[in-house]
Amino acid sequence: MKSQRLGLIILVFVVIFTACVLFVYKLNDTVKDNIQWRNSIMNLRILNKQIDAYFKTNLSNIKYDDINAIFSEFYENLQILSSLDSFSVLSEIYGNENDLNIIQTIYEKKRNLLDRFNYVAAGAVAFLIDSDYALSQQRSKMSLIEALLVKLKNIDYTKKELLNQLEAEIEFLSVNIIKDFENTSNKSQLLTLQKANFALSSLMAMHEMHSDNEVLNLSNYLDNILIAYDHQHSRISDLLQVFMFIAFLMFYVLIVVLILQGIGIYKDQKEMAMLKAAISNSFGSIIFTDTQNKITYVNKAFELTNKYTLEEIKGKSPNILKSFYHSEEFYDKLKDAIYNNNVWSNEELISKTKDDEYIYEKVQFIPFEYSGKLAGFIGLKQDKTYETKIIKELEQKTKQAQAQSIIDKMTGFGNYFAITERLDEGRDGIIINITIKNFDNLRFFYQTKTVEAMLVAFANTLKLCVETSDIKAELFRFQDDEFYIWYKGDDLNADVALLQSYFSFSNLDITIENKIERLPGLKAIIGVSLSMDTTQTNRLMQAILANQQAKKLGNDIYFYRENDAIELRYYKNQITTQLIEYALENDTVIVECQGIYDVKNPDKQATYYEVLVRLIDQSGKIRYPGEFLEVAMQAQLYTQITKKVIEHAFALVERYPDYTFSINLSGIDIIDSSVREFLEEKLTKCTRPEHVCFELLESEEVSDYSIVNSFIKHIKSYGSSISIDDFGSGYSNYYRILELDIDNIKIDGSIIKKLPFDQNSRYLLETIINFASKQGYTVIAEFVSSPEILEELKKFNVPYAQGFLLGKPKSVDLL
Repeated sequence: MKSQRLGLIILVFVVIFTACVLFVYKLNDTVKDNIQWRNSIMNLRILNKQIDAYFKTNLSNIKYDDINAIFSEFYENLQILSSLDSFSVLSEIYGNENDLNIIQTIYEKKRNLLDRFNYVAAGAVAFLIDSDYALSQQRSKMSLIEALLVKLKNIDYTKKELLNQLEAEIEFLSVNIIKDFENTSNKSQLLTLQKANFALSSLMAMHEMHSDNEVLNLSNYLDNILIAYDHQHSRISDLLQVFMFIAFLMFYVLIVVLILQGIGIYKDQKEMAMLKAAISNSFGSIIFTDTQNKITYVNKAFELTNKYTLEEIKGKSPNILKSFYHSEEFYDKLKDAIYNNNVWSNEELISKTKDDEYIYEKVQFIPFEYSGKLAGFIGLKQDKTYETKIIKELEQKTKQAQAQSIIDKMTGFGNYFAITERLDEGRDGIIINITIKNFDNLRFFYQTKTVEAMLVAFANTLKLCVETSDIKAELFRFQDDEFYIWYKGDDLNADVALLQSYFSFSNLDITIENKIERLPGLKAIIGVSLSMDTTQTNRLMQAILANQQAKKLGNDIYFYRENDAIELRYYKNQITTQLIEYALENDTVIVECQGIYDVKNPDKQATYYEVLVRLIDQSGKIRYPGEFLEVAMQAQLYTQITKKVIEHAFALVERYPDYTFSINLSGIDIIDSSVREFLEEKLTKCTRPEHVCFELLESEEVSDYSIVNSFIKHIKSYGSSISIDDFGSGYSNYYRILELDIDNIKIDGSIIKKLPFDQNSRYLLETIINFASKQGYTVIAEFVSSPEILEELKKFNVPYAQGFLLGKPKSVDLL
């Protein structure tokens, strides 16, 4: 193949070299012929100027023989151009193939125009000669006409205004002569004057033909052709040099390629000898066959593994190695691959040696082509007999270990891995999740061994129900009271009802340390999946969600439904969790700032801003807290978001030294030691901690307010301030607030929004303001969304307010 490519390269170089030589020869001839072509164009330019000059000659200087000679010479030069190959070569290269035709066409028009010109001029001359004769007979009486005839002979008829003047003069003379027409001499003058008028008409016609000749503009066309020719001729000369260079380069490269080919042949022969040695001494078996699938060569490794020598097996079919251990379909695929000239491979082919021993081999059969034709097949074989036996033993032991690993030791049921294995295999069936009602409470009232005995009794009851009722099902247990049934029956409702009936007993007898204890009967809660997985959930998750929904609704059983609300909620939680994880991993947790304004001067620039968290999702869209905070708390991601917000807020304090920024903290944040440590680190490094305010939110996680008070005191030791957010709920217990060392109260928006129309809200606002005033707290009103609300705040002398009316949250770059 390599030699074929090299031969093809040489052929290409030879063809290019030959083409370049031929083109150089042709271009060289063209350059020589073009000299004659240029001379002809120059002659045409000179002759055309002589013809144009003839159109301007007055009547007294017209020489018909000279103009005919000029046209004859013009035609001869056209014939020379037509006979030169150089012109056609130029036209093919530069696209001027119509130039000669255009010249010939203009020449014919000019010739016809000049013939007409000569005819008209001859008529004018005849009239003038006749007029001269008449003038000679009565010269004393025709002095005015004589002067007119002289003007006609010598006038420049190319100027229209001179012809018009003569025409007016003739008309004037004619009018005066006609007045005295009866006079005999006047009649003779009038006749002469008429002949002069005829001559003038001829001169006007000659003027028109002169103008037509100028329109033909052959002179400019020939000049342009000559300019284009010189440019094209220069380019042809450059092209000739280029092709001469290419031809020389191709010749040089061809010599180099031939030398390299000689070197390559030597290297190929050396490589062939090395490959032959490598194949002969390879660790793996190698076998060659011809197009008839007859063995032509085997290496030493083959002889050692299969116990056949090359002489014994040469010319025979590889079927001699066939073990018949595989199916006929297996061998048919091998035959088809060879018949269709395809590569065929297998990780474990079982072959038979000369001694009738079976060996395991990794094989690959490859069609071998030479010069584009099939030349035979190559078989590559690696003996894996020893490794295969070891692997099979390991697989057997692994299967035994796996069988033990998927069994729940307490009940003998399958465990989590067993049921997920069936899900991964896509087996048909419905999953039923069964749990013990109020099982978590049982752990607080019974010893561990009692609870375990209860679980065993529950499992035995479940097993008894399935076996005695002939329910088509498999039993599983994950941990504690998480029992599962892989149901494959035909009457789901009836069988589930049967399960429920088995757990309707009022008492449960269990044996502990050879003593029977009577306990209250165990009640089952059942969640039933669909018969198939959905895009959002598999059947195992469906059963778990259905069980949770049953507990939530206070029912004993719940059947999962497609597009169930719990599925949609589960799916939405997954998407939101992915959003939060994406934002945390890609640092797209951002903040916006909403200003807190002076109520008396709401148009004044704010210097106090609340920092509000935002997430940017995968598509670049901004997501707001209501979309992700609840899920973040449930998914244990809330603390990570809080740390990002804290980091942004302290960066803003350093960036805007004249502003104060507040950070929202929940009870979860306060009791989390990692958040407190993070805040400690930031406050220690902060250059202006007095410009940081913390807004506290109450949550169910806070049960010991001494922790909150301790946190507040530590924060205030740095000079930072504390606000109680959403006052009107949670921390709004006046007694609790008195226990905390706070600075600001932010009144809950539910109170502020009702001020314009709700008297009770106004009473409550007045109470809060009076309380805050006595304690020295600064009051801030939230959710100020209308001018009416703002007016009410002014009436109650609320100092600060926050809301969309005053300023919406904005990017930190726009502060």
